[in-house]
Amino acid sequence: MRPSQNRYHAIIVEKAEIFGPTMDALVRDLHARIGPGEAEKFRELIETWPFEQDNPLNPDALYHRLLALRGQAGQPHAAPGAEGSRGGSWGRGLLGMALGGLLGLPLGICIYFLVDQFLLPASLRSSEGVMWTVIALGVLPAILLGGFQGIMPSRLGGALQAGLGGFVVAGVVSAVASVFLASALGEIFGMSQMEGAFAMGVVFTIMPLAALVGGLLFGFYSGRRAWRKWSTLA
Repeated sequence: MRPSQNRYHAIIVEKAEIFGPTMDALVRDLHARIGPGEAEKFRELIETWPFEQDNPLNPDALYHRLLALRGQAGQPHAAPGAEGSRGGSWGRGLLGMALGGLLGLPLGICIYFLVDQFLLPASLRSSEGVMWTVIALGVLPAILLGGFQGIMPSRLGGALQAGLGGFVVAGVVSAVASVFLASALGEIFGMSQMEGAFAMGVVFTIMPLAALVGGLLFGFYSGRRAWRKWSTLA
C-alpha cells in the first residue's frame, strides 16, 4: 500500500504498511527517538522516498539509512507532558512510600542476615540496635524511592521500583525453593544425623544466599525490562 499523500502520518498514526513491516517498525521507532530539530528532515525523507508503482525504489538503501539514523538517535524520549500523564501526586507519593516500606522490609531482613553471618563480630550479633539499624538501611531507601516515584514519576525511578519488586518476589521464591532443594540433597547424602546443624545451615546460610542471588538476578531483569518499556507507557 502507498498513500497518495502524508505517507509519514499513515505509518505512525494509521499503522499502515508502506515500506514493509520491518522498515515501517523502524520508522515508528525513530519517530520516538529523533529530537525536534531533526524531525522535519526525517519526515521529509519518508515523504519523498521514490516509489515505483506500490513499491519503494532501492529498499536496501532506505533500510540502511534508517539503521544509521537509529544508531545516532539514542534512547526514545517521552512526549511533552508525559511525566505528568503518569499521574504523579502527593496521594500516590504516600501510597508509594507505604508500598516501598512493604518491599523494603524483606530486603532489609535479607541484608541483616548476610551482614550478621559474614560481617558482624560475635559481640554485636545479639544487639537489637545493630539489627534494626541494618534493616533500616534496606527499608528507608525503598520508602524514599516509592515516595519520589509516586510524586514525580521517572524512568529511572520506575526501573528501580520494578527491580526492587522483582528482587523481593524472586528472593522469597528462591529462599523457599532452596529449603526444598537442601532438604532433598540432605536426604540423598544422608545428613539427617546432623539435623540441628543442617537446619541451622539452611536457615542462616543457604536461604539468605539463595534469596540474594535469585533476587538480584530477577531484580536486574525486571528493572531492565521496565527501563526499556518506559517510553511505551507514556
